[in-house]
Amino acid sequence: MKAIHEYRLTSDGPRLVGKASGHGHAWRAVAGEHADFRGSAYPEGTEWRAGDRLWRVERLSHSDILRVDPQLRALLDTMRDLAERHGGDNVRLIVWFDS
Repeated sequence: MKAIHEYRLTSDGPRLVGKASGHGHAWRAVAGEHADFRGSAYPEGTEWRAGDRLWRVERLSHSDILRVDPQLRALLDTMRDLAERHGGDNVRLIVWFDS
């Protein structure tokens, strides 16, 4: 499923911030107040820029996410190592989302 992803523009290139939801005032200023924040109304590759931010309509694969998020890759590597050592049934990841 395609979605709008937010990037921070750096001297090393765009850095993925994450899947944008609502996108805030900066995105609405460049996309328009009534723009489709889900991204389904736009062709893949559509971009908006404001300051050091870039929003792009795209589909990201699991490998795309792991390549741009070294902390997530390290977490999943650690979980894999623990599963190899203690068995997959003995390793859990519990996540709390506070909205």
